[in-house]
Amino acid sequence: MSATGFDFESVPRVVCENGASARLGQFAKELGLTHVLVVTDAGLMASGVLTDALASLSASGVETTVFSEVLGDPPAACVEAAVHVAKQARVDGVIGIGGGSSMDTAKLVALLAERDVGLHAIYGVNRATGPRLPLVQVPTTAGTGSE
Repeated sequence: MSATGFDFESVPRVVCENGASARLGQFAKELGLTHVLVVTDAGLMASGVLTDALASLSASGVETTVFSEVLGDPPAACVEAAVHVAKQARVDGVIGIGGGSSMDTAKLVALLAERDVGLHAIYGVNRATGPRLPLVQVPTTAGTGSE
């Protein structure tokens, strides 16, 4: 690759439309998901922002476990608690709903939920590799790469 070139690889699908969260159950079913962990924060949970998304998952027959204890700039203990909930619930997918902290936590949960290693094992360059659970992200904030 030349000094002025670059590669850009994006996610397989981006849905951007009013009311898309009310179709979350449909998207989860299309991925073959039957039980998901929804990763979010207490403020969003209390605000009612997740109402349509959770109703859609329920109406589609997708079992839902909610982890709503994400903190800003989540400490390792927060991520590890979410991974523990995912493992206990035996989810087959992860949905992050919220800002960067919720979406970053969801990414790590999807990666670590089926592994027998802790967060510390993936610290460093090229160490967060391998398979992960299917991951759906629902950003509630706009920022670089939030899609």
